[in-house]
Amino acid sequence: MKQLKAFFDKKISVVEFDNQIPKLVENFPSDISVLIKLRIKEDYIEATLTKNPNKNTKERWEWDLNSDAYEDLEDYFQTIN
Repeated sequence: MKQLKAFFDKKISVVEFDNQIPKLVENFPSDISVLIKLRIKEDYIEATLTKNPNKNTKERWEWDLNSDAYEDLEDYFQTIN
């Protein structure tokens, strides 16, 4: 798989979001690292999963957060719970 996009309602809880990401990562071969890009849009949250271009990472997945629009994604998720 080259890329997987998932769209989440902005009202999703952090717990549900945390449950969904590992399920999405499972769609990729277990021997590669997955880069997860999150973008907060006006009406939804977009998660794009791709093979991680960083060959030096040891982690199964790595986050790329859109810090330009939302510097504190953690604070954002706290407001929707």
